Amino acid sequence: MADLSITAIELVAPGTLKTNKAASEAFDVGDAMYLTGSNYALADATDTAKLSVVGIALFAGGSGDYPILAADGARLRLTGPTLTPGAMYYLSTTGHICPFADLTTGDSVIPLLVAESTSVVQVKIIVPTATITL
Repeated sequence: MADLSITAIELVAPGTLKTNKAASEAFDVGDAMYLTGSNYALADATDTAKLSVVGIALFAGGSGDYPILAADGARLRLTGPTLTPGAMYYLSTTGHICPFADLTTGDSVIPLLVAESTSVVQVKIIVPTATITL
């Protein structure tokens, strides 16, 4: 998969932010995270137990750190990738995000971001009640 290479995120509009749990593993800026019950961990489109994304990490951190997650409604300026305005971006593997064309057979379809411009996205996480798998 050709994942987005996000090097920094600037918060344009906060929407919903979460930071109420520690991470159970290291995470990078731009990683999609889900709630394991007591901790945040990296979401993964290839593992049905890790699909319930709750937010996108604004900063990198390690296990035990409290990530700040941008959730639905947040607007973010991404440094690194050049986005296609109007395009949706989806959960990939180990917390990464990719365009739809880069999902592969067996991946679950979890929309995360919609591009407003070549660098600004709105977080729009859609976790379907029934898993949609390619």
